Amino acid sequence: MTTGEPRVLAESHPRRRAGVRPWGDDATYRVVGWAGVVLALAALSDFALALYPLGFGSPEWELATIGAIVQGLPLLSIGLAAIWVGAGRRGRKWTLVTVGWGLVVVAALLAAALLLFLTDVPLAVKATQAMARMGIYKLVARTLFMGGVFGISYVVMAVMALRQARGKSPGEMIA
Repeated sequence: MTTGEPRVLAESHPRRRAGVRPWGDDATYRVVGWAGVVLALAALSDFALALYPLGFGSPEWELATIGAIVQGLPLLSIGLAAIWVGAGRRGRKWTLVTVGWGLVVVAALLAAALLLFLTDVPLAVKATQAMARMGIYKLVARTLFMGGVFGISYVVMAVMALRQARGKSPGEMIA
């Protein structure tokens, strides 16, 4: 029984290029974890450069440095999340514990930095001419917003990573 229409027969297995094999889950998540380490180290090196030379006690230095560090939090967050995902998928308990407690430490340091930042804001506003104050206000708003959002997310991620290290899935916490 032919209908006269051409038929295309699809192969049951897609063709692969010679010598190219897809990665397994373990290799994929190992690469994700190592990419996270590279990104986190890049962020930490930026933070170290922002802090050098130390100028604690100088409101200008503190305001600019804390603002620069908060600006670099997205890169650190991506790196830590990649380490967490890689460790969680591969069942690396001690890496999960290290990431979880590392996130707690980062959240605490961020809270202390934001408190220090807030003490410098009145001095910065007073020392700035009226026309330049808009830049100070933008820096303050951006730093406090980003610092608050990232600080809260670090605490949530820390709790989830530590729960996961104890054998509870992250989905159980969300549900």
